[in-house]
Amino acid sequence: MSSLLKLHYFDLAARAEPIRLSFAIQEFPDGKMAVQSYAILRYVATLRPSYGLYPSNPLERLCVDQMMETFADIREKTRVVNVMPDGPAKRAAREELLNTTYPFYFDRVERMIGDNKYSAGDHLTISDLVIDSVFYWMFNIIELNIQPSILASYGKIRKIQELVASNSAVQLWREKREVKSLPAVAEGVAH
Repeated sequence: MSSLLKLHYFDLAARAEPIRLSFAIQEFPDGKMAVQSYAILRYVATLRPSYGLYPSNPLERLCVDQMMETFADIREKTRVVNVMPDGPAKRAAREELLNTTYPFYFDRVERMIGDNKYSAGDHLTISDLVIDSVFYWMFNIIELNIQPSILASYGKIRKIQELVASNSAVQLWREKREVKSLPAVAEGVAH
């Protein structure tokens, strides 16, 4: 194995951001080309089992995976509305997200978290990184003007965000990370 693992992905705080956060938490060697963000994230998280980012216990993995898939659903439903042409249909779809879709999913997530400290247990996992990154994307990257206040009634989800944000490795990564806007990334890809 090589001494460097390098991520080739759009320089945008979006689907690859949980992978970048797992890089920040772990230090490890590698050197293989791979595709698909969640597959890469799971792989990276298993390289240092002692960190516990992706549990070895199958039932604990199931909890992590179901949380990640739930947030993949949330991201996709949001993405579909985000790419709609501006107009009445997009405004109606945005309202549907805010008033129906998000409450349905966020209530479900709160139940899934249950009495856990984190989203899938009592320690940080990749599902927590995914949750944090999806909300960052929703609040800061896309152009639907979704505000963090949508989480006002969801204390468990907000707590996950606080726990991820307070992780020293994540804090260090965020201090160093230059987050680019979607137009800046698109411009870079076009050239």
